[in-house]
Amino acid sequence: IGPFFWKAELGLSRKLSVLLSASYILYKADWTGQRYDAYKKMDLPYKYGTKLHDISANLRLNYHLYVDKQWDIYIGGGAGYNYFSSKDFTTYTPDDTLYKSQFKLPYPVSYEMTFGIRYYFLTRTAIYLEAGMGKTLAQAGFVFKFRHRKRG
Repeated sequence: IGPFFWKAELGLSRKLSVLLSASYILYKADWTGQRYDAYKKMDLPYKYGTKLHDISANLRLNYHLYVDKQWDIYIGGGAGYNYFSSKDFTTYTPDDTLYKSQFKLPYPVSYEMTFGIRYYFLTRTAIYLEAGMGKTLAQAGFVFKFRHRKRG
């Protein structure tokens, strides 16, 4: 399932903005096998597999190369924290230790470097496309702009 991304951006100036980005990925894989059951004296099917959760949060800085009413072209980079957990499961017996996945846990550091483009088809609504290094090579989605109400 996923990856799912959430981002919030605050403009520091017309060319520079700071961004908080978070992602979530759930990966589950299972296999079916056969094992001899001495009590029933026959091979019985069972499932075994692994379930992985990958959650990250990054603080990122974007530099906007070109900005007008419809287009926003930018580059960005950032770093943050990555949480990764792995859990094995089987339907053979609860205390089965024959199957044990061997995942090397990554460092708890997350990073991303991107090149992106936004197209505002409405004043406060856009679509975006980013490519680079991070959780995915490319991602796309919607942007919703919130403005402060001017007092006065």
